[in-house]
Amino acid sequence: MLMQLRDDLRYSLRVAVRHPWLSLTIVVTMVLGIGSTAAVFSIIDALLLRPLSFPAPEQLVQLSTPIRNAPFPAMVVNHADIDDLRRETRTFASIGFYDVGGTILQSDAGPERVGMVQAGPGFSETLRLRPALGRLFTADEYLSTGPLAVMLTHASWMSRFNGDTAVIGRTMILAGRSRTIVGVLPTVESQFPPGEFDVWTPLAIPDTSYLRRRGSLQLSAIGRLRDGVSFDQANAELAAVARRLETQYPESNTDRTLQATPLRDTIVGPVRPMLLLLGAAVSAVLLIACANLGSLLLAHSQSRVREFAVRAAIGGAAARIARQLLVESLLLAVVGGAAGVWFARTLVRGLVAVYPTRLPRADEIAIDWRVILVALGATLAAGILAGLPLARQVRRLDLVRDLRAGERGLGSRGRRRLLDGLVVGQVATSVALLFAAGVLLRTFVDMTTIRPGFDSRNVLTFTVAVSPARYSTPERQSAFYDALFDSLRTIPGVHDVAWGMFAPFSPGGWGDSFIREGTSDALPNLPTMQLKMVSPDYPATLGIPLLAGRALARTDRRESPAVGLVNAALAAQYYPGTSPVGKRITFQERTLEIVGIVNDTRNQNLWSPPVPELYVPIEQWGWRGGTIFVRTLTEPRSAESRVRAIVRAMDPLIPVLNVSTLDDRVSRSMAPERFRAILIGALAALALILALLGIYGLVAWGVGRRTREIGIRMALGEAATHVCLHVMGDALRLGALGVTIGALLALAAGRYLEAFVAGNVRARDPLTIAAAMLVFLVVTALAAWIPARRASRVDPLTAIRTE
Repeated sequence: MLMQLRDDLRYSLRVAVRHPWLSLTIVVTMVLGIGSTAAVFSIIDALLLRPLSFPAPEQLVQLSTPIRNAPFPAMVVNHADIDDLRRETRTFASIGFYDVGGTILQSDAGPERVGMVQAGPGFSETLRLRPALGRLFTADEYLSTGPLAVMLTHASWMSRFNGDTAVIGRTMILAGRSRTIVGVLPTVESQFPPGEFDVWTPLAIPDTSYLRRRGSLQLSAIGRLRDGVSFDQANAELAAVARRLETQYPESNTDRTLQATPLRDTIVGPVRPMLLLLGAAVSAVLLIACANLGSLLLAHSQSRVREFAVRAAIGGAAARIARQLLVESLLLAVVGGAAGVWFARTLVRGLVAVYPTRLPRADEIAIDWRVILVALGATLAAGILAGLPLARQVRRLDLVRDLRAGERGLGSRGRRRLLDGLVVGQVATSVALLFAAGVLLRTFVDMTTIRPGFDSRNVLTFTVAVSPARYSTPERQSAFYDALFDSLRTIPGVHDVAWGMFAPFSPGGWGDSFIREGTSDALPNLPTMQLKMVSPDYPATLGIPLLAGRALARTDRRESPAVGLVNAALAAQYYPGTSPVGKRITFQERTLEIVGIVNDTRNQNLWSPPVPELYVPIEQWGWRGGTIFVRTLTEPRSAESRVRAIVRAMDPLIPVLNVSTLDDRVSRSMAPERFRAILIGALAALALILALLGIYGLVAWGVGRRTREIGIRMALGEAATHVCLHVMGDALRLGALGVTIGALLALAAGRYLEAFVAGNVRARDPLTIAAAMLVFLVVTALAAWIPARRASRVDPLTAIRTE
């Protein structure tokens, strides 16, 4: 049997060499199908299928307090609430606080920003981390007056210290303060918190800190369930604790809840919908590739009818011939699949690199044995499924018919139905995929027409990291920023300079509630808004129009009456039918007067409607550390070198960070939509090409099978134009059936696209469905035109004589 298999392989190679274009087409089809499948599966496997690498990861949960009317989800909790939970819980084995952000590292190369995790008591224990080197934080290091310690992440240890084991005991200067390196974290720490971090420091919260107040919702927390405790039991206990706290602290805890979410869901949750959409699209492409492989082999077998009949006539067993055909299809499929796995390595790197945000667990994405097994299984399935119809037809040989009239083919009627079904399936799947790409593309195009409410042209944005140790008082910070702004205004081409707490289209925000003077506002239904601390020139620098009242002025300082601006959305929602100018509101235990109304802006993304916003002058609130905006009269990047030189001259220990233009920020905010549209569009284009090949192969096979019939009809006087139209008509009828089924699939898929559409685009947009159907009818006509034109040029005498 092994010798026969060797002979089958040698013969299959000869057949492949004799028909190079067919073989190349099949191999390329498999490379694209298997390569894209393996690449996407490797990402889905790492992010969605594999458990986290922490001990007993199914017990880990993220604790959160949902914020009412929040413009974006935030996994935050109140410190006092979680302390109460710790004392009362029967379902949690441990709970730990943490916070993420950045700090400034002073080194011989100069100041630089590094990612930092502030780990509170219980955080490392909840994850059950064991240091790769050194130790974890001790209890006294979590005190605000305790020793200053730091732990290195494994990646930072390798990149900054080359894995030196003598690093323990050395010091690092972070935010102007010297800290002692006490340990190195294991590689598993990169899985959580998600992001790129260099150091961990103890989360030390003074007793007088705002973070300990009942009204604060700024920290994050994770918990580990006790053995045998389910998520439902944990959430039931959290609900009971929240109800008790609401009764005990009505001013702060009314309408406040607690909930637990599996930790893995919080890590991969933001990318899950995109990965599922990508997986569905790649699965569709793989199905089309398999169908194309089968239709190409079936069509090609027409030219080998007499070969099979002769082999059977001289004693060849049907099972032996069938096995030969299976080996041929498997050989081409395996070659294409192997090349596809190799191609997948490059594709994975490309997908991870071009993804608009950093993928969680990106370091674990690789073409490993699990991916190879899936690719092998898909390859073998494709080869066997493509060869089975041929093998089945061989068992129905009619030697007399097939030796006399090879053009009729093996089981011609059944073969025709099978080919028709394969092509209809390709077209239907491709129409649904093209529809999805069209919806995503329309969403992206629709977003580009939305105005953010400010003028993003010619604005340079950056941040400066002022050390709290060197600038310890609000007065010193104000003096530094005032001097910086005065220097920036002297740069040639600079029109104005402003400062804002959060830059548009950047992570973060400050949601808060307020009370309108003279109303019955009370918990839990207080008006909510997004707070924006800005310099007086912020609206003018960003080109935000003033609609009523006056703008903020430089005279609105700490000793002046508190004032603020509201946007049109806040005015319309909370002051309907009247003007809020001159009205007073109270929040954070301070009362201010609304002096003006500004235009709405979009700050998180372009498709979400504007939310109520309150602008307050930074001098009256004393908070620093946001983004600086420099409006120029020329290309804004031309001012970057002068900006860096000015900051360096004022204080060489202060780095300039996050340099970008406002146009770039707006463009990056659309990156996920652009990525989806391009990627799914590319897969749809691939499906279109594969479907075109399938239709072409079917029509060409049909023309070859009917050569004698066409010759006789033309000899009897049928016009060449009529022959061409007849062939194309058969193909178009098949295409029409495919696009009709595809339209139904598109309608069914519309419900899954709702999470990705925005603006005026509908997930089941009839115009996009009609466009996808029209495109495939045109593709069908083009694919059928070449063999139809060949049929119309058949020489009747030559055709009849040959047959």
